[in-house]
Amino acid sequence: MFHPHPDTSEEEKQDFIEKIPFDKENYILSGDLNALSIEDSYNKEKLINGYESFMKSKGKPKAENMLKMLATKKILDKGLVDTYKLKNKKSDFTIPTDLMSKNKDASARIDYLFLTPNLKVIKSGIIKKSVTEKISDHYPIYVILEI
Repeated sequence: MFHPHPDTSEEEKQDFIEKIPFDKENYILSGDLNALSIEDSYNKEKLINGYESFMKSKGKPKAENMLKMLATKKILDKGLVDTYKLKNKKSDFTIPTDLMSKNKDASARIDYLFLTPNLKVIKSGIIKKSVTEKISDHYPIYVILEI
């Protein structure tokens, strides 16, 4: 489980990820990375507007830092697979739920389940129900693996 502080820069996350021993045969790396994926596309102006709506003056620097996408690139370069992108064609987001903001300009996928490619993914996704709008600022994510 990897959950860097929201103020951690993409460069700091990348440095931390570099120190993880990626030499095991079967493993999962999951967490709220507070990072955008290189496999997703974002409208820079819309994302900045969304982050400014709830972070005020800190919103633009936060969005611009996340748009570097260094952390997820480093993980994918290590050979891990993004379970959501593996099983889902359409893009989706894990923040914000309505609890955090009704403004969805800041919609982003920052929660991940990465795994080694030899593990078989049956299904993965983001759980969006009326209850998940109220219990967290993030939507829960899941993966079903063949054992």
